[in-house]
Amino acid sequence: MTNLAFGVQHAVLITIIGETVLKDRIVKLLKSHNVSGYTISQV
Repeated sequence: MTNLAFGVQHAVLITIIGETVLKDRIVKLLKSHNVSGYTISQV
């Protein structure tokens, strides 16, 4: 059986740590690469 039989697809997880002032630029970059989902957390 293949992974596709169960609807499972490969994914890539990337962690970006940056300053708050870069938030808008990071979101724009992610959208330009058709990222399907992202979460931004302030820490």
